[in-house]
Amino acid sequence: MPMFTALLTTLLLIGLRDAMTAPYLVLLAIEHAHLPPVLLGLFLTARAAGAIAFGILFGAWFDRAPTLRPLAVSLAAGVVGYAMLAPTTGFVPLLLIGAVPLGISSAAFPLLFALAKLHLGAGDRLKAERGTAILRASFSAAWGVGPAVGAIAVARSADRVPGVAGP
Repeated sequence: MPMFTALLTTLLLIGLRDAMTAPYLVLLAIEHAHLPPVLLGLFLTARAAGAIAFGILFGAWFDRAPTLRPLAVSLAAGVVGYAMLAPTTGFVPLLLIGAVPLGISSAAFPLLFALAKLHLGAGDRLKAERGTAILRASFSAAWGVGPAVGAIAVARSADRVPGVAGP
């Protein structure tokens, strides 16, 4: 199953991305953008609402035309969204980045399982069930190590930023 390796690799990388960035979005909003608790809550809610809305929209897109395009757009939106976060300190731009590109990027997770169902379910049912279980476990494993990898990345980058003390 050649598609399985691609699905597994992509899911692992998405899991690592999410596990490495999710805890630090709060840190970015508080320390970099100086958001008070209410605005932080609105930022995180906008991101979650965007993820739900774009998950539905991209799922419908995939259902109409089961291709890799929705996944490619979702992955590209994540790259753009996270790149846009670094220089952004204003609340409204953060809200828009959280809701739109980061919301779109969240559609990648369900799209990967839709692709898995399409490609793995075409053959043996038992293989499809095992493949899906492995994909779920790999995402969980990525979440198991991702926060530590993220902490190491933040600590190393803090050592390189002038005026920021490392741990």
